[in-house]
Amino acid sequence: MSEPISEHGEFGLIERIEKILGAYPRPKQLLTDLGDDCAVWKIDDTRAFCATVDMLVEDVHFRCNRSSAYQIGKRAMSVNLSDLAAMGAKPLFALVSLGLPPTVATAWFDDCITGMRDRLHEFHGAIIGGNLSSTPDKIVIDVTLVGETTIAKTLTRSGAKVGDRIFVTGDIGSSAAGLQLLENSRTDTLVCPPILQKHLDPTPRIHFGYMLAETGIASACIDISDGLAADLHHLCERSNCGARIDCTQIPVSPDLPEALRIINENRQERIIEWNDVVLYGGEDYELLFTVKPEASLLDLAHIARAAKTPVNEIGIILPWEDRVTMYDTSGNHLPLRAHGWNHYW
Repeated sequence: MSEPISEHGEFGLIERIEKILGAYPRPKQLLTDLGDDCAVWKIDDTRAFCATVDMLVEDVHFRCNRSSAYQIGKRAMSVNLSDLAAMGAKPLFALVSLGLPPTVATAWFDDCITGMRDRLHEFHGAIIGGNLSSTPDKIVIDVTLVGETTIAKTLTRSGAKVGDRIFVTGDIGSSAAGLQLLENSRTDTLVCPPILQKHLDPTPRIHFGYMLAETGIASACIDISDGLAADLHHLCERSNCGARIDCTQIPVSPDLPEALRIINENRQERIIEWNDVVLYGGEDYELLFTVKPEASLLDLAHIARAAKTPVNEIGIILPWEDRVTMYDTSGNHLPLRAHGWNHYW
């Protein structure tokens, strides 16, 4: 009898997919493997298409009693846009598949599609087709997004080198804290609006990612969807390197301490701590990227201003044998666990 897929976890299953697909040669036009944020393939000698797909499932990724249909639609598109941002790509077209119970209200359907349309339109992309299906009881939203990039400037997870500096955009941990607020507070007493907004309506860093790629100062990039710790490990695995970060340099919202206080005041389970949301929480949809040591930080500052995106340096890339470690908020040098969001725990 075969073991359940939960024994392998999400990334164990991805490794199995890679092994199965490896039985046949990869198409020559393909420029990336399964380990990146997007699949990339050549259009011509200079340009490439990037494609990504993400599925959101009711009560796994969203709850209809905690988010409006419009918010859910925007978020479904933002998740995909964040993958394109990590590659430095410009969005073009989306295909949307919806699995809907027959009892879903028509107004909910209209608002969800409108949310997806509006978010993609912000970045000059368009929904061009898709599919509809009935589901027994849960809503399923599946978006495939295609963008365009320059081959020579495409960002990947595999380019980091020893000595590169590690940066992140925005603030980290707010989305996970926002989810905990929604799960552990009454809807009529919700506070910390910026924290909630980060979870309900994340901002994909499309403009920043594109400009970062165009300057050529970044060596590797990944979007923070599984959690800062997990995604740093993903980048290091693909780049065959280690890393060290300083937790005191990780940017967090000034509202985070109050959010954690409220969360824990209402929880009956174990206390949610800073590490839980900042290092391991996930769904920030910010960018974690590495910058070549010889690169001008003035160029990076210019990109940050132009894209209206805060940027902070949090660490350095090290040799593989140094592994991935951190200085915690008390100054202790510790291993950084490869822990984060996993669909199959």
